[in-house]
Amino acid sequence: MLAAAQCVEVIRGMLADSDGLARSLEEAGLIANNAFLPPLADRIIAAHMTPEEHEKAGRVRYPIVLVYCDRMQNQHREKFRRFSGTLRLAVEVRVSADRLDQIQDALYAQTEAVLDVLERNRGCLESGAFWNGKYEVDFSTLRRGGAQYLQSARVLLELEVSRD
Repeated sequence: MLAAAQCVEVIRGMLADSDGLARSLEEAGLIANNAFLPPLADRIIAAHMTPEEHEKAGRVRYPIVLVYCDRMQNQHREKFRRFSGTLRLAVEVRVSADRLDQIQDALYAQTEAVLDVLERNRGCLESGAFWNGKYEVDFSTLRRGGAQYLQSARVLLELEVSRD
C-alpha cells in the first residue's frame, strides 16, 4: 500500500538527513573520538532482508540501518477512509566488528542515535501519519557475519495512519 511506502521513506529520510543520525552521534560526543562512525546515507535503506541475503547481494559495509513496514492493520476507525489504522515500522540497526568487546557498545550507540532522531521528530510525520512517541527495542543475539561478528537491534514504532 502506498501509505506504508511513504511512511517508510519519511523515516528513512529523517535518519539519512544531515540533521539525522550523524548529528545525534556527534552531539553524544561519539564521532569526535572516531569511536562510532555514523552510517552513511547510502547505508540507510528501505529494505527488509536478512543479513545473509544482504551479504549475498553484494559487499555490505557496516553499520547499516534498514527501515521497513512489518505490519499493517486497517481498523476502519474512520468510516469513509480507505485506510485508517496502524502501521508498524521497524528500524533495524546492524553492526559488525572483529572484537566482541566493541560490538555491543557500537550497537547501543547506534540504537540510541536512532531513538534520538525519532524523538526529535515525534508527532505528525506527514499528512495523515502520526507517531505518539512509543517504541519497543529488540536486541538480537550475537552471531557470525559481517567483519567477524554481527549484532542487530530492531526499533518498532506504531504509527496511526488515516488515508483516503
